[in-house]
Amino acid sequence: MRTFIFPLSFFVLSLITSVSFSQNKVTIPGNTGYAIPAEDDEKTERFTPNKGLSNWTNVQQSIQYFCIIKKAGTIDISINIKSVSGTQLQVSAAAKTFMISVPATKTFKLIHVGKIETKDTGTLIITINCKKKNGNTIADIQSLQLNCTVADQVFFNSKERRNAASVHLMY
Repeated sequence: MRTFIFPLSFFVLSLITSVSFSQNKVTIPGNTGYAIPAEDDEKTERFTPNKGLSNWTNVQQSIQYFCIIKKAGTIDISINIKSVSGTQLQVSAAAKTFMISVPATKTFKLIHVGKIETKDTGTLIITINCKKKNGNTIADIQSLQLNCTVADQVFFNSKERRNAASVHLMY
């Protein structure tokens, strides 16, 4: 009887931990980002609801995503991304910088970026820069995934807006 209770209790504890962690996941669609410097919206389809961010080619251009931190805690960032030729990116958020390598692939892959600590409420800006471009395009981003340690830690307006982030986030 004892040998059965330990594995069962471990399984139940693991299940509770994974369920509570997954409830704090925020998915930011790729099409809600901003290109800095901005592209001409009339001439490009860089950000579209069906594709997210696509055809990012300019290594001088940063991609930024905005959200509001409502509660302090840890946020684990991942990016659902693909790059036909592979690329190296720098991702910055909350005064931390991470380097990620995106392998050459034609399908989206969830790549872990890293964990940040938010000590206060306010605006969080996630900035992505290209450090090494291997082909014609840098990468396509379907979404960002934020796994938060605190429920309702992050607010994000999932509707695409091409105007200022302050309007996008309604602050």
